[in-house]
Amino acid sequence: MSSADSRLIAAAVEELMEHGYRGATTKSIAERAGVNEVTLFRRFGTKRDLMTQALDTVTTPFRQSMVEPTYDLVTDLVSIAGAYASMVDREPRLVSRVIPELTTEPELRDVVTSLQQPVIDALRALFTSHQEAGRLVDGHVDDLMRAFLGPLAARAFMAYILEPKPFDASAHVQRFLEGHRPRT
Repeated sequence: MSSADSRLIAAAVEELMEHGYRGATTKSIAERAGVNEVTLFRRFGTKRDLMTQALDTVTTPFRQSMVEPTYDLVTDLVSIAGAYASMVDREPRLVSRVIPELTTEPELRDVVTSLQQPVIDALRALFTSHQEAGRLVDGHVDDLMRAFLGPLAARAFMAYILEPKPFDASAHVQRFLEGHRPRT
């Protein structure tokens, strides 16, 4: 990746955090990156493509944390929860700015969905694997995923609004498992 590309991606993230998707303009991104707007279009084509690359860069560590299912449910879930919390802690303004715009900006929703889908697929496979092995209760796997991810998403949204508290991934997993482990 060239220096100009890196600066454009960093500028896009900053603009997104400060002004949201709608308010971030290619002109302001180019100015912040110290390049001509034509360079932005030559390198990325469209604002959407640049924002896709910017969000991809920010979320890559979390997406790479998706684990192959193991025989240890707690280890798998702690790994995922910890990686998600780390992503939020690195960019709390981004998450709190992007989430509300998902309902009003179809282009942003498409970008986020395209980046999210492999994560959702990996999580679904992980939860299904543990469910089939009897380590999670029966039921719709998407409901289990919502129960696990919901508090993480709420924490992400609130991290910028309120003083973030240290996140304990193990405690989050234990709370989740209290109601989602099969009764023996």
